[in-house]
Amino acid sequence: MEFIMASSVMHDDTRAAWKLNLGIIMKYTAALIVCATVVDAGNFLIVLGPDKGSMMFTTIAIGDALVERGQNVTVLVNEGNANRIRNHNSKFRVEMHTSSVTEAEVNNVEQQTTARALAGDGFWTGWYWSVEMMDGLFYRQCRDLLEQDDVIKRIRDSEFDLVLASLGHVCPVLIAKHIDVPFVGLMQSFLPVAFAHVYHQPVDSAYMPPAFTGWTDRMSFHQRLMSSLISILNWPSFWNEPLTFPNFSQLKDQFNISRDKSLMRTMGDAELWFVMSHPALDYPRPVMPDTISIGGLTTKPSNPLEKKFEDFMQSSGDDGVLLFTMGTTTQGANKEFANIFAKAFAQVPHKVIWKLSGDPPEDTPSNVMVTKWLPQNDLLGHPKTKIHVSHCGLNGVYEALYHAVPIVCIPMFGDHHDAAARVKSKGIGVEVALEGLTSAAVVDAVKTVMEDNRYRDNIQRLSAIYRDETLSPAHRCAYWMEYVVRHGSVKHLRSAAHHLNFAQYHLLDVLAVLLTLFAVLLGLIFCIFKTLCRCCCRIFCGQKVKND
Repeated sequence: MEFIMASSVMHDDTRAAWKLNLGIIMKYTAALIVCATVVDAGNFLIVLGPDKGSMMFTTIAIGDALVERGQNVTVLVNEGNANRIRNHNSKFRVEMHTSSVTEAEVNNVEQQTTARALAGDGFWTGWYWSVEMMDGLFYRQCRDLLEQDDVIKRIRDSEFDLVLASLGHVCPVLIAKHIDVPFVGLMQSFLPVAFAHVYHQPVDSAYMPPAFTGWTDRMSFHQRLMSSLISILNWPSFWNEPLTFPNFSQLKDQFNISRDKSLMRTMGDAELWFVMSHPALDYPRPVMPDTISIGGLTTKPSNPLEKKFEDFMQSSGDDGVLLFTMGTTTQGANKEFANIFAKAFAQVPHKVIWKLSGDPPEDTPSNVMVTKWLPQNDLLGHPKTKIHVSHCGLNGVYEALYHAVPIVCIPMFGDHHDAAARVKSKGIGVEVALEGLTSAAVVDAVKTVMEDNRYRDNIQRLSAIYRDETLSPAHRCAYWMEYVVRHGSVKHLRSAAHHLNFAQYHLLDVLAVLLTLFAVLLGLIFCIFKTLCRCCCRIFCGQKVKND
């Protein structure tokens, strides 16, 4: 009776809380049911490159999800990163190989890329210099790996069911083909229009902006014109593998890998494509059924902070904390760049946690904690965190979206500009240009985001949309990998476009026939018109002579 009486006077907010808790329980129960359907453990191989930044984090997040779902995961990694992988997850089986690529070389490219961006290097010269340099490192590591017969024999004898191939470098695709194991492709960014051509995805230059431009899906006439031209120019470059991947094309032929098809068609053999996209952040676009959106692989509920961070957070009062991270890019930051932010943070009311790998400026204000490492996801999930200032790397943007923290973007290179454009277009943050960066610009951006409630409201709304999923992005990726293994193949998800050559795919043969028919029709019309003119001339001219 007491329980009934208490229930009858339950407040509305209590009922709402019960409904919310019930919804969460049902969602995670459904996820557990899905996980429980996995009976037989699969055998999965993850091939890592020489990099140790965001590309590694996202790939390993999928491995973590597979392990949590009872799968066997082997990580093929160079000996320099082996201990890092073992310490991350003891359940991974680590397969090592030697490589002539050193960590110092990778760090040097990252530092030089940042230095070029800060020095005002043009995007195309600075970023593509970095791509060329990293491509050289990826090629050397891939060559070294393929030459190690003992390693190749061990992974071939392991009888893997599926390979997770990050498309940030081509080597995992070559390894999968070399050991004759199907693979799934992981795109470490939004789906670029250029690669969409290769993977036979629908492309419309009217509302699909090219990669690395920082344009939105609402393009001006000039942008649509340039988008169309870029799309057309990408056709020959991405179908001509010696132009796009000259080193890896040589490796493919040298080791007799898929000699019957081009490198691009070899990459197109992926069973599925995982793309770092989600409608809460990315622009809506049509994709094929074999393309799965898994944006935000590193997002997850926050864990309690260690004491030094928690004490600092609690000392921030009502103003809260500003989290400032620039990923691995700060390794190449100069003192002038760091001083800009030190001066800016002295003018904001928030406490600031600043991830900086180098030495802090001498005049670092007292409200700033400088640290070489920080638990970014856990800090973003803390209720005291009010704003995130970053270079707009995709992992950080999705983590901020997950935890509903507005963003100030300072893009440097690569897909940073594309992520910043999406942050702005969704109304969840602002962008500050790197060129001509000043302390005043940083302070103004922080004030704009903090004082305009629309940014907070927008990101809370989109965060709720983003989190309204049965499975996390990493577990969604793991589920689809298990799906491939369970069914042996997912050819039913692939369109017939994969069986068409370049001319057929772009209807060039049809266009040629239509143009020929049109030319013949014009010729016939011309002949008929010419004949009629002659007849008319004979009739009228003959009648005139007769009258005369």
